Amino acid sequence: MVLYFVTVHTSDVLYAGTDLKVDIFLAGTAGDSGEVELESTDKVPDPFERGRLDYSIVLLLSSKLKKI
Repeated sequence: MVLYFVTVHTSDVLYAGTDLKVDIFLAGTAGDSGEVELESTDKVPDPFERGRLDYSIVLLLSSKLKKI
C-alpha cells in the first residue's frame, strides 16, 4: 500500500479559481482510488479560489502511481 499526499494550488492569474465541483482520480499499476470529490471543509469553506494553496488530501493506493 502506498500513501499519496495531494495538495491543490490554484494559480494566481486572471479568472483562476472555481466554485464548481472538483474531483481527483489516481490510477495505479494495480488499481485506482476511484473518483474522490474535493469538498469544502470547516477550515476551508471556499476552496479553489485564485492564488490559494488550500486543499490537501491523503489517498491510499495498492500500487505505484501511473496517472492522475
